[in-house]
Amino acid sequence: MSNVTGADTYARVARGLQRCVGTCVGVALTALVFAFDSPVWAILAVALASQFTIELVILRNYAVGMVFMTVTALLMVHMVSPEPASSLLIDRISMTVLGAGVGAVQSIVISLFMARRRRS
Repeated sequence: MSNVTGADTYARVARGLQRCVGTCVGVALTALVFAFDSPVWAILAVALASQFTIELVILRNYAVGMVFMTVTALLMVHMVSPEPASSLLIDRISMTVLGAGVGAVQSIVISLFMARRRRS
């Protein structure tokens, strides 16, 4: 069975970093799609291609999978949300960085606590 979050503290922090990098690249690609003021059919085509790519790469390279997961998610939300695209992009980056940072700190603190507990 594979561990999605990582087997140890290093792996969990690395996964958080991969999530941040993949999300930032995905946001940049999505911003590129938004910059062309694409029609709905083009947005759907990009979202479908991104979804297909997620399925191909997510188990081999999490960061690359996150790029396309971000593109798919943001395009789908943009199609049904009255919120400006720039707001979606900024929120996605800030929430991902915040979540990965909190997760990394939590993982490190718990690891240190468990190491201290094992020594006692």
